[in-house]
Amino acid sequence: MTLDHEVIGDVAGLRSAGPAWIRLAERHAVTPFQTYQWNLAWWRFVGRHRPDHRPRVLVFRRDGVVCAVAPLMVRGGAGETELCMLSDPYADYPDVLIDPARASPAEVSGRVLRYAREGLGREWDRVALAELPSWPGLSAALTAGRPWTTTTASPCYRLDLRDRDAVARIEHARQYTYRQRRLDRLGTSAFHLHVDAAEIAARMPTLIALHLRQWVHREDSEITFDDADMVRFYTGAVSWLADAGLLMLADLTLDGRSIAFHLGFTYRDTFWAYRTTYDAEFRRLSPGHLMNRRLIIGLRAAGFHTLDLMRGETPYKLDYATHKAENTTISLP
Repeated sequence: MTLDHEVIGDVAGLRSAGPAWIRLAERHAVTPFQTYQWNLAWWRFVGRHRPDHRPRVLVFRRDGVVCAVAPLMVRGGAGETELCMLSDPYADYPDVLIDPARASPAEVSGRVLRYAREGLGREWDRVALAELPSWPGLSAALTAGRPWTTTTASPCYRLDLRDRDAVARIEHARQYTYRQRRLDRLGTSAFHLHVDAAEIAARMPTLIALHLRQWVHREDSEITFDDADMVRFYTGAVSWLADAGLLMLADLTLDGRSIAFHLGFTYRDTFWAYRTTYDAEFRRLSPGHLMNRRLIIGLRAAGFHTLDLMRGETPYKLDYATHKAENTTISLP
């Protein structure tokens, strides 16, 4: 049973692969970043607006059945092109998607390696597969005896919501309960979890404004909402992702005014915490922590088993996490 593959290099090809990709992800995707909805949304609202980005998605078939997808792309100009993961750097855990009953990670990664090496010096100048997750997948298969340069990338933190002691420690932390009482003296606070696309879209301008005010002047801001691509993605992809049941927005309000947000994905009983911000006017009351405390309680009550705080080492993640992992970047110069 031969493993065949095709290379998709345009939007029409991505759309034609959609139904099979969706079926494969429903059974075997570990994260939202492996889904068709995420990858097409990123390409529609970011990738296709950049002239130096070209999709190179490998779709694998065995006996005519799609059994793996490797979402790659080429970016950069002459002499500076690289093969990388599609949606880099927006995806925290980019990876291949595999049906292990029809294709092994080693088999698929071997094909990815061959494809990457065959294009080296012709279609791209280097290969950089950044932020691959630690669980079995592309990184695990490619780091074993392969001619790659492997480096440690970002740390990633998770909170096990089934760990009663860890959740209770956050729920009853004295500094948070004290600040909640102070906030309640200012008015009526409320916590909401929004999954409806229209409700999330209506709050995105406020989230963007708060995030800009909080981060744009900081040296450690990295990518903020003064980036036009980022604004287009967050505003445009909301309906696409929310309608697929992948998006949730946590909202802490004071007298109806939003003072903290946490935007994330819902997938496999996990909340993937993607973007958080708060109103700097209330900084002394730690509205971000108060909102996250309510989020953790609400997620556990709703049956979620994990809060994935995703990549990046910020103090609040160290306070909450029960587990730490490290992403890997694999390159071929």
